Amino acid sequence: MNLPLYTLSESESEFGEVTDRDNIITTSNINLLHNDRKRKNKISGKKRKEKCEIAAIKSKIKDNDKEKDTKFLKPGECMQYISVRIDPHLLSANFGVELLLALKTADIQYDINSQKIPHTIFWSRKISQNSENNSKDSFVIIWSIKELISLISSKKLKSQIIEYITRTNNGFTLIIFGTDEYFRTRKKKNREGKVNFTNRVQLNTQNSKQENVYDLLNFNRFDIETALGEVQLLLNIQYKFIETEQELGLFIVQFTKSLAELPYKQEKSRRQQCVGWFATADSKECVHVDHNNNGLLKLWQQQLCQFPNIGLDIAQAIISNYNSPRTLMEAYEKCSTQKEGELLLQNIPVRRIQGPLTSVRRIGPEISKKVYLFFNNKNAEFSFT
Repeated sequence: MNLPLYTLSESESEFGEVTDRDNIITTSNINLLHNDRKRKNKISGKKRKEKCEIAAIKSKIKDNDKEKDTKFLKPGECMQYISVRIDPHLLSANFGVELLLALKTADIQYDINSQKIPHTIFWSRKISQNSENNSKDSFVIIWSIKELISLISSKKLKSQIIEYITRTNNGFTLIIFGTDEYFRTRKKKNREGKVNFTNRVQLNTQNSKQENVYDLLNFNRFDIETALGEVQLLLNIQYKFIETEQELGLFIVQFTKSLAELPYKQEKSRRQQCVGWFATADSKECVHVDHNNNGLLKLWQQQLCQFPNIGLDIAQAIISNYNSPRTLMEAYEKCSTQKEGELLLQNIPVRRIQGPLTSVRRIGPEISKKVYLFFNNKNAEFSFT
């Protein structure tokens, strides 16, 4: 088979022809590679998008699970995760009805069942559907004043409290109910001459066996608080006197809310302690500064008002000349001597009243010196008083 011969023209060189053919092949290959890359990028783009969507869904599910796990910490949600267990002995007291009414009004869950310690209220926090966590210091004992006096007189108060602490392995709060009413009644009977409080009365045990003889009615408030102060210091328990049924119901509701919000407050405190300074504050009269720096002028004014004898009028006078701590510090740096810096602010006029009765005075050297020393003194023990 005879193949036709290709003859180069005069204007074409051998290398030029080869180069042109190579260029044609290379361009074709590039187009193919480009199209293939487009197709792969399109596929990989779809896969990437699908992966991102899956990751977003997983992250959302994880966040929802985390939110459910930590929902009991939030102040607005925590109350529905805590329940109150009331010993039935308390319902027979004169405050029993008011106690249940207060819990119902506050929409607090409660159960009435026998507790291991009589006259107690226990709290428990529900973390999940099948688990509960008893809160620390989560029960109170409610005694009448007569029960307390009986234990003090028989010298059994300390041993009784030690027994309760041992049985629960936990401290508790002791509520003494009806102290004022008890002393009012005793005073009235004494005035009427129906009871001689100097005579000793004999108490019997449940089996009517006679024991030590002591005078229940000879105790005064000082004796009671002395005995309670002793067990408070030695055994680390808290006590509170409550006089009325309404006051007791309110206290139990407040105690429940405090226990419910305790994990949230502990977590908040832990996060604040992780930093060496407090970026924000939620206490009274704090100035909020947003991301646009709105509020910095008011913050500077609030800082100046912290100095002794500097009121709002003096702070505004200083701000009218130095609108930030930095401008004041730059002015101090330009002072050639310490004396000049201490007197830098003394001649700034302060307007005390607006209108026709306005009066003008100077800041004076004392306040000017205090501000200077605050910004320039290097002695950590220096006192401004």
